[in-house]
Amino acid sequence: MPAATDGLESTIGPHVTVVLVSHNGAKWLPQVLDGLERQRRMPNALVAVDTGSTDESVDVLAARLGSTSVCRIRRSVGFGAAVAAGLEHVDGAPVEPRRHGPASNPADPSRSWIWLLHDDSAPAPNALAALLGQIRDDVAVVGPKLREWPSLRRLLEVGATISGTGQRETGLERGEPDQGQHDRPRDVLAVNTAGMLIRRDVWEHLGGLERRLPVFGADIDIGWRVARAGYRTRTAPDAVVFHLEAASRGLRSDVGRSSPHAQQRRAAIFTLLANASWFGFWWQSIRLLIGSVLRSIGFLLAKAPREAVDELRGAAGVYLHPFAMLRARHRRRRQARRSPRDVRPLLPSPLLPYRHGVDAVLDIGLAVVRAAGGSGQPQVTGKRAVIESGPVAAEAEELPTATSTVSRLLRQPWMGIALVLVLLSLWAGRDLLGEGQLLGGALLPAPDGIGGWWGLMWESWHPVGLGSGAAAAPYVSLLALAGTVTFGQPWLLIDLLVLTAVPLSAATASRLAGRIFASRRVRIWWCLTYAALPILTGAVAQGRIGTLVGLVVLPVVAIAAIRLFDEAGPLWLSALRLGLWTSLLVAFVPVGYWVVGVGLVLATMALPPGRVGRRSTLLAVAAAMGLPWLLLTGWMWDRVLDPSAVWWEAGLVDATVDGQPFDLTPGPLDLAGGVPGGVGTGPALIGLVVVALGVVALGRTDRMRLVVTAWLVALVGLGLAVLGAGQRIDVEVGTPSAAVWVGFPLACWLAGLAVAAGLAA
Repeated sequence: MPAATDGLESTIGPHVTVVLVSHNGAKWLPQVLDGLERQRRMPNALVAVDTGSTDESVDVLAARLGSTSVCRIRRSVGFGAAVAAGLEHVDGAPVEPRRHGPASNPADPSRSWIWLLHDDSAPAPNALAALLGQIRDDVAVVGPKLREWPSLRRLLEVGATISGTGQRETGLERGEPDQGQHDRPRDVLAVNTAGMLIRRDVWEHLGGLERRLPVFGADIDIGWRVARAGYRTRTAPDAVVFHLEAASRGLRSDVGRSSPHAQQRRAAIFTLLANASWFGFWWQSIRLLIGSVLRSIGFLLAKAPREAVDELRGAAGVYLHPFAMLRARHRRRRQARRSPRDVRPLLPSPLLPYRHGVDAVLDIGLAVVRAAGGSGQPQVTGKRAVIESGPVAAEAEELPTATSTVSRLLRQPWMGIALVLVLLSLWAGRDLLGEGQLLGGALLPAPDGIGGWWGLMWESWHPVGLGSGAAAAPYVSLLALAGTVTFGQPWLLIDLLVLTAVPLSAATASRLAGRIFASRRVRIWWCLTYAALPILTGAVAQGRIGTLVGLVVLPVVAIAAIRLFDEAGPLWLSALRLGLWTSLLVAFVPVGYWVVGVGLVLATMALPPGRVGRRSTLLAVAAAMGLPWLLLTGWMWDRVLDPSAVWWEAGLVDATVDGQPFDLTPGPLDLAGGVPGGVGTGPALIGLVVVALGVVALGRTDRMRLVVTAWLVALVGLGLAVLGAGQRIDVEVGTPSAAVWVGFPLACWLAGLAVAAGLAA
């Protein structure tokens, strides 16, 4: 259907009603109203709905539109309810005809349309005409191309969808400039309500926007319902609307009781559960709940307690109202004419969240590289441009050139070292690639499927030896959760842990190095030294999963401890972060509890008291070391307090090669050089060089306190290794005892001395 231009519209053309919703948007409304007045195809009716603004929004609207075209409602009303109130107002009250286009005949419901606008969305002059140009018989929703205001050139959206984890997906890179690359009209799941054109009869059939989504997410939800009702949602890239995104960017005051993050998460979970199939509803209910808990823990570890609370509040807003969810699903089932399977082509690939996870890991790696390499190149921050009163000139706009994360990583000066470590790891495991699984040594046989690990967590009896009723070790649940990354293939997860242990330990070591060393060369030396410890090569050769995970996690535990002593944030948050990372470490390496605990106490006594005092720091340390007892429960009593079982790491304790046990009887020189015995361990000479450097570090009297602290932590590791060397572990009745592997405490010994040497350097 051709769209009319220059204000000329035939009497049989579509009838368009503009509903402009405003809330404290007086600073942006003049530009929005100017855009409406410059439309080539003028709307037939216009109503502005103000939701309890406390600024001059009502006065601006009344002066430009006339008082009869302004509807005032209470503040607590959401966007969908505001649009419904505006439609009732324009249907029941006369509007000033001079402000609208020629009259049309809206008798045919399919030819009556609603154009939704925000008070921070300014349409280009041809926006409405271009939207009407995409009308087809089965098209019920048309959306514009959204560009960032005030920059005018950055793309925000050209249609949107939602991933299985609740992430809004636009298919655009952040800060991507508009160069015509997305100018092909296409069918999408949804379009933004800022500029959405929707058929009036479809709107009324679906009951409008979801009232339980007052601010965010209502566009995805109604787009999903439109698709289930048998209609199409289409983009009109020639229609351009400039959007400020004031609510999500925190520029609008009094948006709601909760933060934008909590509202967005609540909307995403509600939309996925309300529109999912019967099977998808139950699967997504479990997946999203677990995901929200894990995300909140991640926010805590990232020192973002407010986001962690918002994550849980968003999930609670859905899960604590089950009857509201059931009513929403019932309404959608009555409105649907198509099955959920018909909507799947409009949803992103199920692998997309994993791709985002890879990108996030690469971004973290880039940050690590910068921290370790000290790159002086400027960084592009995530902050938006400062809000201006109006559009800016295109030539004044500075658009950064988008480059891939991989290319940025490869340009870092020391990234070649990390690539060499990866290639060496792949070369060492070349016989494994493409065939078979890692077996032997201390490796536990991987189950056939991820359900085998989950079964160990819930079974009351395990067919091990003569049978066992003992509870499964906590690391089993962690492996089961991590198995989702490898698509439910346990053997692949074990292979990745073994083959990537060296580069992963170097990566976490580089994060620690960035916190304690100022010299770039020292940081690189320390990372390489940590990744090349004799214990690490021996752990890989012998399949010591516990030690491998422990060496990857140990630098992160040290970072959490440094943050606690730096008192950079709330002390309780630092203690919580340290306790969580320590729990992860202890789940794989029980003896790590004593290394961390004793080392923290010695460090507290050796370092000068901080702002909160030594007593408060000791209490925080005690709280952090008490958290593993709450999370790991009875397993801690059975493993950590038992002088024999404390050495039993994740995996088999009676490791063998070709049926023969490892020779784990290190002598005094081996212990000093960090060689625990067994196949694959490096020569003691490497460790002795680190010991010599640590001794030399004691000569730096100006840094004596820090160097001595590193030495004390190192001596804790050496002392535990001396105690454990030569001991035996009783596996079960009727089987021979196994020799103790003291690789992890020896790694702490050499790592502490390397820290001392680095501090002195």
